[in-house]
Amino acid sequence: MRRLYIILFNLMLLLMGMTAIQSCQNELDVVEPKGGLHITLDNVSSSTNTRSTPSEIGVPTADKFHLSVVDAKGMFKYDGPVVDDTITLAAGTYSLTADYGENPVLAFEKPYYVGTTQVTVVSEKVADANINCRVGNALLSAVF
Repeated sequence: MRRLYIILFNLMLLLMGMTAIQSCQNELDVVEPKGGLHITLDNVSSSTNTRSTPSEIGVPTADKFHLSVVDAKGMFKYDGPVVDDTITLAAGTYSLTADYGENPVLAFEKPYYVGTTQVTVVSEKVADANINCRVGNALLSAVF
């Protein structure tokens, strides 16, 4: 009789273990809908010659900028150089920041460019994001 209880107990444990494994497997198979993001930078090159962007320093090209993509929860999803390729992301809203150089308080020979925007990525589509980059460490900006 004791052997019968041991066999039934082992079968019950086996059945519970298989059920637990199957339920965990179902959670792992969930696939987030993915979309794409294509980045372009605006106002990266300028013919304006001012003290904040001396002509001998020049204006950096888009490939020298650093890009940060942060989701609505504040988690970094991409942190690297600006690329021409599409960045694959889960569907959602993202905050984008592109910058070049360090951000000193004031430096005539070290321009700092920065731009931010928000974009919504839709499942199975490529969203275009244009980031307007400007000098971020200028004392005065005039728009005409």
